[in-house]
Amino acid sequence: MVSPHNRLVLLMFATQVLAVVGVAYYWDPAWLLVSLLGVFLFVSVGLECYLHRYLTHRSFGVSKPLEVLMHLCGVFALQGPPLLWAANHVSHHKHADRKGDPHPAANGWKSWFWVDTNTNATMSPSTVKRLLRDPLCVWSHKHYFKIYLGGVLASAAIDPRIALYGFLVPAMYSFHAAGFVTVVLHRFGYRNFDTPDQSRNLLVGALFLGSPFHNNHHANPGDYNNSTRWYEVDLHALLIRYVLKRL
Repeated sequence: MVSPHNRLVLLMFATQVLAVVGVAYYWDPAWLLVSLLGVFLFVSVGLECYLHRYLTHRSFGVSKPLEVLMHLCGVFALQGPPLLWAANHVSHHKHADRKGDPHPAANGWKSWFWVDTNTNATMSPSTVKRLLRDPLCVWSHKHYFKIYLGGVLASAAIDPRIALYGFLVPAMYSFHAAGFVTVVLHRFGYRNFDTPDQSRNLLVGALFLGSPFHNNHHANPGDYNNSTRWYEVDLHALLIRYVLKRL
């Protein structure tokens, strides 16, 4: 029987194959605007703002209706059930670049492509315990694949291009953006803080990555604003401060 982790990895790779083949078949540059919307909703709002800064680090608060919407956006980022993502990420901070890190940068392409991430991981028990008290996290954990596939198939029934450009392409972006942060931002860039790990900042990632100022984040994980210097512009912090916290 295929484990939930391997099912997730298989779904990730199937999604990327379908995205490449689908874009080649249904190529229409106008539909890339739908992909940009999908990246904004699922990667920026769902993955970076919700899963990372809200659910894991509890660095800001939002209204309950918005929390539910952001949670669903996090599911469609296709990074795994929110409960497990948060528990793994807390372990990453605790064991970054050491034994226990679920995706050590030293493993290179293996960490990027989720090889051995299941065996490397030591999930945070306190985070699991906390999120098991959240009915929304329990529900999405139990029905994760049904929710994701149901959303994609329902959109495909309306128009295959909605599923392709609105869900599959953003999921592929999510996968490689996360891999870039996991591997590259623990190897290349500058450091503002002498953290016990190898986290780095890269200005070049500020426009398309969730957490380009990764060293700043590892130094102060509870602060939703990852910028510390005048030339570091954290676009997601601006989104949180001026939009999400006000809704």
